[in-house]
Amino acid sequence: MKKLMIRKDRALHADLGIKQDLLQMLLSYNPLWLRIGLENSRSLLLTFSREYLFGEGDVTKHLRYLGYVVQHEQTSLEEFDYAVRNIAVDLRCGLRLGRVVEILLQDWEIFKALRANTLNRLTKIHNNEVIMQALQRVSIQIEDNIDPRDIVDGNREKTLSLLWQIIFKTQIGFLNSKLYKENEVIQQLLQWCQNVCAHYGVKVLNFTTSFSDGRALCYIVHHYHPNLLPQDKIKKETSCYYFEKQENEDCPFPSDTEMSSEQMGKFVKNEKDNLDLVFQKEIGQILLCPFPTHIQNNRIPDEKVVITLVSYVNIRLMELSVEIRAARTILLAYRKWCLKKRQKELAMQIDAIVKIQRFWRSHLLHKKRKEENAAAICIQHFWKMISAKGT
Repeated sequence: MKKLMIRKDRALHADLGIKQDLLQMLLSYNPLWLRIGLENSRSLLLTFSREYLFGEGDVTKHLRYLGYVVQHEQTSLEEFDYAVRNIAVDLRCGLRLGRVVEILLQDWEIFKALRANTLNRLTKIHNNEVIMQALQRVSIQIEDNIDPRDIVDGNREKTLSLLWQIIFKTQIGFLNSKLYKENEVIQQLLQWCQNVCAHYGVKVLNFTTSFSDGRALCYIVHHYHPNLLPQDKIKKETSCYYFEKQENEDCPFPSDTEMSSEQMGKFVKNEKDNLDLVFQKEIGQILLCPFPTHIQNNRIPDEKVVITLVSYVNIRLMELSVEIRAARTILLAYRKWCLKKRQKELAMQIDAIVKIQRFWRSHLLHKKRKEENAAAICIQHFWKMISAKGT
């Protein structure tokens, strides 16, 4: 079998244009490779053989002789952008939601049943029906009468309900969403929130009203990252704070009158500031952007949305706390090493200084004695002269 040779008129090592073309061909093995006009691996190899190899026709024949058949083809579904930026809009087509369910269920047949023409309403309904059928095959019953057309129409409430059920019925494992209050995992999550917020005098009784003013979320983030969210920026005077004070005999607010409109406006503004403050923070390089619209506007937040949010915050903060402890351990070890090195260098400097001082003092003493001897000799010589003249 002859060797593969590059054409002599193709200076791969010197021609920047050829280098750029080759780089683009190599980088085509990702979800963007259809954009350069290639649809399968055979087309890529034939293009490379035709443009750069000397005396080669179909290079895939040589690979077949070696027992390798080039057969990979990329479909338009692999070209699709699966990023989710708006839950109410981006999940209508069924492709993004199908990819989520495919990964969670490890059922790779779902992808093959989806259709890529997302401009057609019937196609969107078909994709969402495929998702529902895949969930039913693994005995996951979707409640709340959610129909594929509800997802296609962008029904936000039912879309969130579907996501909630998919998350908890595939990841946490309890099958009856009506019994989530008795779920041990959620109870541990609530207890974690209570223990953290107790340090700051905030009562967390549930995942609805206790999180409506933003204080609980702010204090949770502050507890683990005080530099990220300083405590003095958290507004304490909210409607929840008002009603907590009403239960206290030493309440500074008048308990026999209703809340004034001025107080209400102040509390609503403080709650909005708290929510804006916590949702503008970045936890693990991921912003908490999808949730503020559901818990702002002075409404009690949806319990399922809050549990999902707090679960995510818990995971990210726990991961980051481990990373921070590791970073602190490394930093302390480095500082200890630097201190030992500095102490060693300082000891050497002190020893050198002592030796220099000892030498310099010896030099000064020798110089002083020499001057004293010279002065004594001069005095003796002068005294002898005077004594000689007197005699």
